[in-house]
Amino acid sequence: MKINLEIEFILNDNVKITKKHILLLQQIKTDKSISKAAKNLNISYKNAWDSLDEISKASEYNLFSNTSRKEGSKLSAFSEDILKKYEEFCKFKAKLNDDFTYKLSAQNKIKAKIVEIKNEKNYINLTCKCGDDLIKANISVAALNELNLKLFDEVILITKINFIELENNKENSFNAIIQNIDIKDELIYFTLNFNNQIIKAIGKKNKLCKNYSINDVIQFQIPAKKIIVSL
Repeated sequence: MKINLEIEFILNDNVKITKKHILLLQQIKTDKSISKAAKNLNISYKNAWDSLDEISKASEYNLFSNTSRKEGSKLSAFSEDILKKYEEFCKFKAKLNDDFTYKLSAQNKIKAKIVEIKNEKNYINLTCKCGDDLIKANISVAALNELNLKLFDEVILITKINFIELENNKENSFNAIIQNIDIKDELIYFTLNFNNQIIKAIGKKNKLCKNYSINDVIQFQIPAKKIIVSL
């Protein structure tokens, strides 16, 4: 089960600040330019400008606090407050979804935020941010549309334990701190701390380059095509 809620800030009976406006403000904060933000969101400059102009005319507060053109487009305290409240709402929505999400056996779940959506030839490549790390996940166009995924959406990246590759420095490779080690026959079961999130991995004794201990750092890789994306 999944809860899909969206928030609107109501300025008056005719004008509302919707997710579309919030995504635009978020992108302007990153790019410091309305034109660049519009391009990165695949909308026209006129569309972006008209959307912001409508809000500006309906609000008693300015959306931007520019003091000079050299600074680019700088968000005002009012705009920053909108983004802060939207982030709080997203955390609340994620918590609700956690409460309604079925437990997944033998799978890892990593919370992340979409920062890039790229169309490849036969699939969609998502770049998601977890802490300071960027995780890539490959999904179908149908999955993108079904989940209605957009930039800055909070998502859950799911992968089976046996899809985690240890001591691998290919794409989607990261460092984690070992929190627990459980040895059973020729297999070693690792509990890892990755950006304050717990993931599990399995390694064969004779395949690892060294003997690891708790609190050691180990490198692991998650193949992009082995990741399931969920809200």
